[in-house]
Amino acid sequence: MQNETVLVIGTGNMGGAIAQGLAHADHAPELILCDHNPTRHANLKTRFPAAQVVQAISQVQQSPSVIILAVKPHDLKIICQHLTAELADTARLYLSVAAGVPHSALINWLGQNAVLVRAMPNTPAEIGLGMTGLYTSTDTSTEHKNIADSIMQAVGKTLWLDTEEQLDALTALSGSGPAYVFYFMECLQQAGISLGLSAEQARALTQQTLLGSAQLAQQSTTFSQLRLNVTSKGGTTEQALASLTDHDLQKIITLALTAARDRALEISNTYQEQ
Repeated sequence: MQNETVLVIGTGNMGGAIAQGLAHADHAPELILCDHNPTRHANLKTRFPAAQVVQAISQVQQSPSVIILAVKPHDLKIICQHLTAELADTARLYLSVAAGVPHSALINWLGQNAVLVRAMPNTPAEIGLGMTGLYTSTDTSTEHKNIADSIMQAVGKTLWLDTEEQLDALTALSGSGPAYVFYFMECLQQAGISLGLSAEQARALTQQTLLGSAQLAQQSTTFSQLRLNVTSKGGTTEQALASLTDHDLQKIITLALTAARDRALEISNTYQEQ
């Protein structure tokens, strides 16, 4: 990435996280940050002193080799139209992190010759621990795939998908997944309170339990074996897990992810019609 010029359009949570990761990478690219809200510019210049900060695409002074589209999905069409009008048509890479906007719609807006990779990161990218799914067409070069991969690895781990449909499933699992985890943590804390712990005690116990469990899982190949390691015959954990099984937790989780996947498909279909 050292010899690349990367334009990040949209510096909200995800765009800002990606810019932060790139700025601190071993081979940091030249950064251009575009945000339509001028009240954010002072903060951006403080956070990214080496970056060029602009309010509009027309103010970009050099031709970027990579453009990261990190705006809200409903703003993406007009942004793409501005890009094709303002910047010279070169063999640059477009990396879209806009949820739900399909490859076909983006290519329609950017032009059939555009090189495009879709990425679906999640919010832990803000602390460099994100999980990003990546998809592109089969004719995208290895070089461009490697560039997209290195960009998203600046904020965590990456996983390439074979089909765009898998991106909807990934969105349901890891894209929305942090919210499920946070909700589970809320439930654990509230259950602890109901059993006599203070809110502070239940919060501390919940946080460390989830953190330690996640790090243990990183060292194991199967979640089920970790579960069995904790579950003594006739013990408290076995009793709790039996209750979760009786209430069919697996079905509840599958229904939740299916609902998220189906909503992702619905959103995607609205852009297919444009």
